[in-house]
Amino acid sequence: AVGSNPISRSIFLLLLAVFPLFSQTHILKNDYFLKTDQILASDLAVLAPEKDFLIDRFGSRSAVQFPLSRLQRLFEAQGIAVDSQAAVITVYRVGDLDLDALKTALKERFEAHYPQMHVAEVSVKPQSFIDVSGMELIEVDVAENTLRRNQGTFQAWFGKNGQGLKRLFFAYEITASLEVFTATRQINGGGIVGPENVEKRLIAFESLYNRPVLPQALGRVAAKGRIAKGDVIYENRVARVPDVRRNGRIRVELIESGIRLTFLATVQKDAQIGESVEVEDAGGRTFRVRIISKELARVE
Repeated sequence: AVGSNPISRSIFLLLLAVFPLFSQTHILKNDYFLKTDQILASDLAVLAPEKDFLIDRFGSRSAVQFPLSRLQRLFEAQGIAVDSQAAVITVYRVGDLDLDALKTALKERFEAHYPQMHVAEVSVKPQSFIDVSGMELIEVDVAENTLRRNQGTFQAWFGKNGQGLKRLFFAYEITASLEVFTATRQINGGGIVGPENVEKRLIAFESLYNRPVLPQALGRVAAKGRIAKGDVIYENRVARVPDVRRNGRIRVELIESGIRLTFLATVQKDAQIGESVEVEDAGGRTFRVRIISKELARVE
């Protein structure tokens, strides 16, 4: 029994004295988002009304940072213990801003740019405060280079019926994974990039050199230069294989006055389906045609 051993009894009484302190410690989050100008203790920790007190005001600031040590002193003066894994606690003023709508819009923007992306979490923090009461989110504007990074800044426009637009800046961080293709062996310049020399991998989305190629591009693109084994296949390192080659022969269709004529001609440059190029017939005459398929072109 505890009481039969003086040393054990002392340790037990010490634990009883210390345990309530830890059980009453409030764990603070890294970030808080408030709608009012006031920063109350109850905004950071769940407190009884009589224990609440004013910590600070935003004034003209959009965010206020508190060293954990300062908050601990403020709360301890009221007989309340607080702690956090973060050394600095940041409180943001958001007013009527709908952060969830921003997160959704940003997530959709990244997923549209990377169809093979799997987003786990999105965080958004305002870098300035502007009252957007009665306004709606019009557009989320993310720069092309920003889409290559899992954290950075973007801007969003707010307004009502397209009028009185206001622009706000935000910081973001995305936790996501991305399916990419890597070379299973060295691919020399001009070599076709296809299922036979790549494999699919899942990587953490952090910082990308360029947008990775999509599955539908495999077999239809060639390496611009040497791609080493294990390299991620990015779009700017490959070029689409032409649907028709320069000096290749193609059937040309000419429809005039309801009469359809066809003849063979030589393509003057590499081209894709849908492009307009010049061809030359057997008599040396040139025509501008639109490529309809790999075998057929039509005089424009």
